[in-house]
This record gives sequence, C-alpha cells and structure tokens, in this order.
Amino acid sequence: MGTHEKATGQPVAFNMSQILVVLWGQLSNSSPPLTAALRAYRRFDQSVLHRGHHYAAVPHQRRSGLSPAEIRAFIDGYEAGRTAKELGAEVGVSRQTVVRHLKKNGITTRKRPISEDELARAIALYRQGWSLAKVGELLERDPTTVSHLLERAGVPRRDTQGRER
Repeated sequence: MGTHEKATGQPVAFNMSQILVVLWGQLSNSSPPLTAALRAYRRFDQSVLHRGHHYAAVPHQRRSGLSPAEIRAFIDGYEAGRTAKELGAEVGVSRQTVVRHLKKNGITTRKRPISEDELARAIALYRQGWSLAKVGELLERDPTTVSHLLERAGVPRRDTQGRER
C-alpha cells in the first residue's frame, strides 16, 4: 500500500495493483518485456512496508485443476450449444483448456466452417490493414484460424510493421 494526499490534506490509500491496472490500460502497444513484467507482478503481491512492519511477498495460488462439477458444466454447456470461449470465461480458464477437457471426456468439438462471405470479408478487412486479431474478433474466430484461412486463400501476410512478407 502507498498513500497520497488529496488536495484536502487527507491521505488516500492505494495499492500497486490499482496503479498497474491504470498503467496497463494506458499502454496500447506495450513492449513484450513490459507486458511480461506487468503479468509477473500481477501474480505476486508486492512486499510492503506498513507502519514499520515488513510483510513478505506471497505468491498467488495458481489454479491447480478444475472440479468434476466444473468439467460437467463444460460438457453440458457445450452440448447445449455454448462456445468453449464462453464457458472458459465463466470459470477463468482459456478456450483451449475447455476444449482439452471436452476431448478428454469424449466430446467431439464443433468446427464451424467459414462461409464464402465471411472469407471474402476477412480478406477485404486484412487487405485494408486490419490485424488478424481484429478480423478474428469481428468474425468470432481465433486469429490463428484467420491466419490459416488467409494463407489457404493465397493472401500474402504482413510483418508487424504492415509490410508484405
């Protein structure tokens, strides 16, 4: 915890996580080392000095596994038509984790084929300069899937500076 005085002279408490959330939100194009450092910080509490006492940093517990009830909810939700991404977001795990548990339990995952209209739209947006991530978000597809679709369609990829490879 740190403190800062308001204009009224009253101390206002804040913690480093609040500052990092604000900082993270302000950086639209963070460098990989900064992004990694911010993620690492979020996994550990900062050692703090408070009223002369030192408290050691305590690592956050990493989720070790999902309960059978959560996995059952994945299966039921997926079979009811929900997406792996939606199910994972509810529990705080990735889409890939949900799919792994579905497959482990014998559930065949859906592969939503892309329509010709969607592919044409993806190609047009990518050629206009949209990123794979933005095209994927719009089409509700993974950016890697968009990349593979564009590659199969013969669309030249761009490097990170926007130049064709």
